Amino acid sequence: MMTASMDDYEAEYHLTRDGWVIGSYYFFGRRLGIASVRPTGTYETWLRHATCRAEHCEENTYWSRFWKNDLFDEQELRRFRDAKGWPPDDAHLPLHDSLPCSRLLEAVEDPPSPAS
Repeated sequence: MMTASMDDYEAEYHLTRDGWVIGSYYFFGRRLGIASVRPTGTYETWLRHATCRAEHCEENTYWSRFWKNDLFDEQELRRFRDAKGWPPDDAHLPLHDSLPCSRLLEAVEDPPSPAS
């Protein structure tokens, strides 16, 4: 019996005063390309996780916040999020469609640790 293939994507979304900025992308937990740096002045960072069991299926997507700026309380963060739109504008697209091709092509391993 054949098992349906499954895709597993993640993308970081940083909420800044200028709006949402997409950070690093991950495919099956492996970062694609060079890691992005959290922009200065970020209010909070969310991770969009999407899975899909077949090539042409609807994604199962969920969001989790994995960092917040402790200078702001939950009400302020909610106001910032509401002002910039939640979920982020491109979040209606399937995550695999929003991955830049260059990130998929330049998938690299984590850089080696600096020499001691």
